[in-house]
Amino acid sequence: MIFESPSYFYFFIGLTICLLFQFRKSPYAFSFSSLSFFKQSNPSLKQRFVWLPHFLKYLSASLLITALARPQSEITNFEQAHEGVAMELILDVSSSMSFNIKYENKEEERLTVAKSILTEFIKGNGNDLKGRPYDLLGLIAFSRFPDTICPLTFSHESLCRLIETIEINDTPKEDGTAYGDAIALAAAKLESLGKKDTVHQKYKVKNKVIVLLTDGENNSGRHLPENAAELAKQWGIRIYSISIADDSWKSQDSGKIEYSEAEIILQKVSEASGGFFKKVSDYDSLKVIYSEIDQLEKSKIVEIPHIEYLELFKYFCYASIFCLLLAHLLKSTIFRHTP
Repeated sequence: MIFESPSYFYFFIGLTICLLFQFRKSPYAFSFSSLSFFKQSNPSLKQRFVWLPHFLKYLSASLLITALARPQSEITNFEQAHEGVAMELILDVSSSMSFNIKYENKEEERLTVAKSILTEFIKGNGNDLKGRPYDLLGLIAFSRFPDTICPLTFSHESLCRLIETIEINDTPKEDGTAYGDAIALAAAKLESLGKKDTVHQKYKVKNKVIVLLTDGENNSGRHLPENAAELAKQWGIRIYSISIADDSWKSQDSGKIEYSEAEIILQKVSEASGGFFKKVSDYDSLKVIYSEIDQLEKSKIVEIPHIEYLELFKYFCYASIFCLLLAHLLKSTIFRHTP
């Protein structure tokens, strides 16, 4: 228990003086040469408790002073706050994403496989992908122009439903690959995150990340990938790039993975920002890469102590009133003739 206004306890000095004054020697007392006669008589129950009304009055005053000091009880609650990852997922929807890759035991469009992996990455699959329940996630799709499909949000169910609606953009005037613009847009959204009231007050952004999935070279847009990556690097944003290619590079005898010019640019873009670049050709290898990102960019839950104060003064007031009423009741009944 603590007291918000302990200065009221100085009233106890005055109460003590009153108490000493109350029990001073009475001027109406009689003098006797010996008290032996009185010691032979046994006092009655009423005489034994003749002090009780006075005690209750002073107890009532003490309780009232304590109430004025505002007694409080501390209640400590622990609130969970999340230190998570703000992540922009960038997905290529150009016409080349309609080519097939191996998906389990069949062939599927690259975009279909990519959408399946993104959904598993967000929601989890109960196995190697645990899901991202505590992260701010956004989605940008691009071909010749980048489009914000979903802003950064905690509503992952809505995000997954929007992923299902994404289709190949093969319109002649809009087809192309502009992941430089997509990276620049994603980086700008992540950078503005701390400057706008878009994050819940109990959520702290631990890391800012861009995950880019594409199958081509940057051939459109106003921003070169290197320039967009430089912006991300300045703002402390890591870029993880994944390139979907055919599986012809797997058949090389040397076993060394050779990158095309476009893939070398992706590698430089990623490594310059502190991320990595990976090349895949099927569903299984793509899932491994997203699992690796899932392990690297972990969220954290911290407990923040929150102290609440419960006011107790009313209970002391009730007790003070009760003692005062009881004192007057005793004085008016049992101890009515007591001087």
